[in-house]
Amino acid sequence: MIKPPSLQSGFSLVWSKDPALKLPEDPDEAARALKVATETGNWSSLIADGQQPSVFHFEALTRRELGWWDGERRHSQIHARPLSPIEANDLLIRIALRSVDNFGPHKVERTAAAGGVPGLADEKIIEVINTAAPSALAEFADAIIERSRGPRPLF
Repeated sequence: MIKPPSLQSGFSLVWSKDPALKLPEDPDEAARALKVATETGNWSSLIADGQQPSVFHFEALTRRELGWWDGERRHSQIHARPLSPIEANDLLIRIALRSVDNFGPHKVERTAAAGGVPGLADEKIIEVINTAAPSALAEFADAIIERSRGPRPLF
């Protein structure tokens, strides 16, 4: 019998270059540690004593949300053209991002969206993340896509 796995729908990410992280010196070991933390959601072993990283909380995309995003990516209703890769990544993050901890005064505000998507994070948070940590947006988009392709079972 085909049975869907028990899924962890929400997940939290920390930017790999967050100053609160203490990563192994060896690049391969650092990459492995980040992969494990990303997959399990357990960042505690990578956080420097007394530090608090910015933690971004996402919700896994539903099939409907992923389909809507793919349609917008190919031909945006707002822009009347295909989205650039950066615009597509930003939209993906706006669909999945629910909240953020320890990111100064910045909060995630969600607005209504079309096409069966329950809401989008406001574009302002994307600009704030980009200003603070430009490479974080690409990391987050990659993780969201990875989760959408192969949902993780609960640990």
